[in-house]
Amino acid sequence: MKRTSISDRGLIRLIPATYHKPPTLRGLVDSDAEMDILAQIEGLTSLRQLAEKGKNMNVDKRELAWQRRNNDLKVYGISLINAAFTYTRISGNRFNTSARGAWYCAWDMKTAIEEVAYHKTRELSYVGIYKDKARYVELL
Repeated sequence: MKRTSISDRGLIRLIPATYHKPPTLRGLVDSDAEMDILAQIEGLTSLRQLAEKGKNMNVDKRELAWQRRNNDLKVYGISLINAAFTYTRISGNRFNTSARGAWYCAWDMKTAIEEVAYHKTRELSYVGIYKDKARYVELL
């Protein structure tokens, strides 16, 4: 397989706006010390965190965003990128198998919207109702 470097910083991914909330676990604890303990417990089953520690046989930790481009990605987005490679669908997707995920992004907003529409339509087809409201934000 031929590898191609992409250095364009203008790639777009649309993500559900709900991902911009404070950490979910924060409301369950009273102190930073308790938060650290709870985060460690959560990390035992987090596929993303296990991959970042080199404990995923399908994803080499050197491939992950924080490992390869840490300086460029210190702002928001690292965990979302890495999660895309580690959380998979049993049936896989168009561009990946069930063994490892893929990071989808686009050169322009129209393509990013079409990508969201494809996946959202597939999910809604499971229940047969094609009516949904959702807010997405750009992750550049």
